[in-house]
Amino acid sequence: MSSPSVVSSDLGEDDNSLFAFVDVDANAASSAQATLMDQDINSNEHARQRRELLDLIIRLQAIGLGTELALPQIACIGSQSVGKSSLIESISGVALPRASGTCTRCPIECRLKRSEQAWEATVYLRFENGKSGYVGKTTEIQFGSQMTERMEVQERIRRAQLAILNPTIEPLTFLNAEESRSYPSSRSFSQNCVIVALSGNELSDLNFVDLPGLIANVADDRNVGDIELVKELVTSYISRPSCLILLTISCENDFENQGAGRLAREYDPQGLRTIGVLTKPDRIERGSEQPWISMIRNETETLRLRHGWFSVKQPSARQLEGGMSWSEARELDEKYFQDTAPWSTIEEEWRKRLGCSNLISHLGETLGKVILSRLPHICDEVDRLIALNASQLESIPPPPSLDPLAEVLQLVNSFTRDITHHVQGDPRSGRPGLVQSLVISAKAFQEDLRKITPVFQPTNRGDDAEAPDTPNFLPPGERWPSRSEKGLTYWLDDIVELAEGARTRELPGEFPFAVTEELVTRTMELWRQPVKEVFGRAERIFVQRLTALVETHFGQHAHGGLRAAIQKIVLEKLDECKTATAQELNFLLDMESFPFTLNSHYYLDYKEKFLKHYATFRNNRSALGRSLRARPPSNQLTERISRSSRSCARKPQAGWLRETEPWRLGQTFTC
Repeated sequence: MSSPSVVSSDLGEDDNSLFAFVDVDANAASSAQATLMDQDINSNEHARQRRELLDLIIRLQAIGLGTELALPQIACIGSQSVGKSSLIESISGVALPRASGTCTRCPIECRLKRSEQAWEATVYLRFENGKSGYVGKTTEIQFGSQMTERMEVQERIRRAQLAILNPTIEPLTFLNAEESRSYPSSRSFSQNCVIVALSGNELSDLNFVDLPGLIANVADDRNVGDIELVKELVTSYISRPSCLILLTISCENDFENQGAGRLAREYDPQGLRTIGVLTKPDRIERGSEQPWISMIRNETETLRLRHGWFSVKQPSARQLEGGMSWSEARELDEKYFQDTAPWSTIEEEWRKRLGCSNLISHLGETLGKVILSRLPHICDEVDRLIALNASQLESIPPPPSLDPLAEVLQLVNSFTRDITHHVQGDPRSGRPGLVQSLVISAKAFQEDLRKITPVFQPTNRGDDAEAPDTPNFLPPGERWPSRSEKGLTYWLDDIVELAEGARTRELPGEFPFAVTEELVTRTMELWRQPVKEVFGRAERIFVQRLTALVETHFGQHAHGGLRAAIQKIVLEKLDECKTATAQELNFLLDMESFPFTLNSHYYLDYKEKFLKHYATFRNNRSALGRSLRARPPSNQLTERISRSSRSCARKPQAGWLRETEPWRLGQTFTC
C-alpha cells in the first residue's frame, strides 16, 4: 500500500534549513535544543541518546520509509580512485572488495554501533525495487550468518554485491557458490543496497552509505550509459534536503577536475550540508600545500563549507597488501599529521580537522543533531501515514460472502434506490438531485429560446424610424427585443411581399393561412438546436452522477470485474433511454411545427392588444407627419421626411395597402 512521499517543502522555506544551526562554531544563535546537545557531548547519556536516534532511523529505513520520511543520513560521494573506499575502511574497520571488476557498484550502507560485546558483523540485502517478488516493497534479508572475524567481511560483501546485481537469482546461490566461480552480472549498477552492520567496543555510533564513484570515462567493452547511471544514483541521495554529503576530494588532482565537487555544489550551493574530506595528502607536490591548507582553514571563499574540511591519511596499497591492521592504520593516520609539515605546524584550532578520529567524531555529532532536529517532523509524518493507512484499510471490502447472489442483489437494490433519490431530488441523498442540477440548464434553454424569438417591425426595412416602445401590457420582467439575435427580424415590406406571394383566390383584405404557417415553421425549426443542447447537458450531468454511484456501490469489487460489468450495463441502458428520448423530442418538435392552439382566450386577448399597440404607433407617426407639414422644417429634417415618404410609397398594384385600415396591418405581421 503506497503512501505519498514527504516533499522538501515540508522542511521549511529553505531546503537546507535543517542544517542552518549545525555550525562548526556552535554559535549562540543555535536553538536551545542544539545547545542542550552540545553539553557533555561524550557522556554516556549523550551516547545513549544518539544510539536510540540511530536505531530509530534504521528501523524506519528497514520498513521502506527512508525516502517517504526524508530520513537524515550521510552519503559518501567522490570520483573514482580518490581514496573513497579507503576512507570507508578507515571509518568502519572492514575492507571492501578491491579485486578487478569488484568496485562499489551499489550503495553500501554501514551501520556502526558501539558495544561492550565482542566485535561482530552481519550483512543484509535491501531490495527497494527491481527484484521479483519485492517490487514496490522494501525488504531487508540477512545474507549469511554473523561473522566474528574481520577478514571474512570483504568476501561476504563481494558476494552480496553479486546478489544485488543479479536480482532474478536466489541470493543463497551467491552465498554458497564456490569462491572461484564467477557470475556475469545482469546489471552494471543497482539502487538496491548492501548493508553491513558492525558492532564492537572500538566503533563509534554512526550510520552512512558509500555510493559508487562517479565515472568520467568507460573502457571500450563497457556501457557508456554507466556514466549517467552512476550520476543519477548519486543524485538520488544527495538531492534529498535531509542528506549530509560527505564529499571526498583527492589531493593529487585539482579540485576543478573532480566531478563530485561540482555535483555537491549543484545540490548544496551554499555548502550548508556538505562535509569535505581531503584524501591522499602525501601525494601533494612539495611547495603546493598552501591551497589545501587554506581549504582546511575554510579560507577559500568559493570552497567554503559550513561544516568545513577534514583531511585523512590512509594506508598505501603496498601497506594494505602487507596486512596492516585497522588499529595500525589509525596510528599511521595520526602520526602522519603530527610529524609531517605543513600539517604538523597548522594552528591548534584547525588540528581537530586532521585525522580520521576527528572526522568520525564530527560525523556522529552532526548526524545526531540533524536527526534530533528532524524528529518532530518525522513523528508528525508517521502519524499522518498511519492515519492514511488506517483509512485505506477501512476501504478494503469485507471477506467474500457465502451467498454471492444475495450480496449482489443487495448491492443492486441499494444502487437503484440511490438513483431514484438522485432523479427525484430526495434531500436524504445528501446532494442535489437531477432536477435541481438541471435548473441552470433550464435557464440557459429559456435564454436560447428568447434569442430565436422573431421580431416584427411595423416599418419598412429602409425607414429611418425608431422601433415601437415596449408594450405596457407585458408581464413584469418580460423582455421586448427590438432586434433578433438569430436574424429573425421581419419588416413591414417583408411581410407584404410574403403575403402577396402567397395570395391565391382570397377575398380583398384577406390573406392565406400559409403566411402564418410559414412564419411559425421558420421559428420552430430553430428550436431543434437548443433542445438538442439542453438534452446533451442533462445527459452529461446524469452520466457523471451515475458513474459516481457505480463507483460508490461497486468500487470495492473492481478486481472481480463486478464494477466494470455494472458500468457496462448502466451505460448501455442509458444509451437506450437516450435514443428513445431523442425520438420523443423530435416527435414533439414536429407536432409544434403545426400552428394550433386551444388557448383561445390568451391568444385573442394578446392579438387585440398588439393590434392596438401597432395602430397607435402608426397613428403617432401620421400625426408627426401632419405636424411637420404645418411647420416649415429644416433642410436636414426635410430630407429625412422625403426619404421616409419615398420608402413608404406603394406601387399601383399594391392598392390594397392604401385601402387597408391600420389594425389590419397589425393583424398581418402579428400572425
